[in-house]
Amino acid sequence: ASHFELYLDAMQSAGADTSKIHALLKALEEGKTLQESLDPLPDVVSDYLKQTFRTIQKGDLTELMASFCYGREDIIPDMFRRLITNLSEKNPTRWERLGFYFTEHIDCDETRHGPMARAMLERHCSNDLGLWEKAEKSANSALVQRKNFWDGILSKIEELD
Repeated sequence: ASHFELYLDAMQSAGADTSKIHALLKALEEGKTLQESLDPLPDVVSDYLKQTFRTIQKGDLTELMASFCYGREDIIPDMFRRLITNLSEKNPTRWERLGFYFTEHIDCDETRHGPMARAMLERHCSNDLGLWEKAEKSANSALVQRKNFWDGILSKIEELD
């Protein structure tokens, strides 16, 4: 199974409603723009995805690498470990597949993607303080967006309990 298929399976096993994910994919397949496809999603999700795609579409390599490295690859292992622990304590059976998905994600990001992303950014910025300042701003923006995203998810999870 692909990484995405594992994610969907884990979400369904946890009892999550994945219909909006499927609707998003269908809208894109039908030729709708990304903006049109994201609009029906909850604000916390669409805001996060819109920020990600704004960074991509801007095309600034430094900002893209910093956002990817620090807003995704570097932060995910610790974040997912805590999430797995907290969810497993509440209901181990419900969250078993999601725990497997997160564990796979942790391993990939911690042993391969994270170190590669940091090495690419370090090589790209090298001794250029201007590039490092740009990277820092992009990383901070990505982290704020990530925090808002996960705070929104936590709020939804707490509503379920």
